[in-house]
Amino acid sequence: MPNNGVDTFNVQIDNGNATNSSVSLDTNATIDNLTIDALDSLGINNVRILTVISGAGAGTITNAGSIALNSIASVTDLRVSGGNVNLTGGGTVTMSNFTNNRIHGVVSTNRLTNQAGHTIQGAGQIGANAMALTNQGTINANQTNSLTIDLSSPGINDGTFKASSGGTLIVNDDISGTGNWLADAGTVTLSSGVDVTTTGNIDILNGGSLNLTNATMTGNNLNMSGAGSSISVNSTVELAGNLLYSITNEGK
Repeated sequence: MPNNGVDTFNVQIDNGNATNSSVSLDTNATIDNLTIDALDSLGINNVRILTVISGAGAGTITNAGSIALNSIASVTDLRVSGGNVNLTGGGTVTMSNFTNNRIHGVVSTNRLTNQAGHTIQGAGQIGANAMALTNQGTINANQTNSLTIDLSSPGINDGTFKASSGGTLIVNDDISGTGNWLADAGTVTLSSGVDVTTTGNIDILNGGSLNLTNATMTGNNLNMSGAGSSISVNSTVELAGNLLYSITNEGK
């Protein structure tokens, strides 16, 4: 993968080739734009860093395939720089089951926009206290280790924040927007002092849980269903809509 000094590098994997391509990043690299075709992939190896720079004609990751952050305990980074970087294309960024996977800015004023149809999933850190975030797609904590949202400024969620498959989503910052919050066989935890406000819905399903301690969550409808689903609240939950709670009795 080319490394940006003063030139502009637009990286393509694999530019329409009919053969599926899998690329591993085994050195640190800085680029302007990245395009990954459907069924193609980029793996960022353990301890490596990929930086995408925003600017005129730059700052877009068009991912119709997959990007993997493959930490095996060491810090492994996807970094954004220069302003707002757009993550689009309908693909996935998957972080391995280690909390040292990180998506963050080079400086705290950098922003990542995860656009509609695109998914970030796995375990690790989004923000690392050094990035702003706009989510229009899906962010899903679905590994046994946690996925932590730790931003440099209040975040925007117009998509879905989700914990599933036994995963835990930890939110350390205020979040607002129109998006939904979902704990589907997973746990969503708001840290102390966090204020989440959404015009979307809050769903706790299939044994999922929502944990709030000294935090506030304001939403539209709250739907809780499925055996073992729970809310642990030592704070405030406010609803503009309805509390929808279904109980299934499977006893004889």
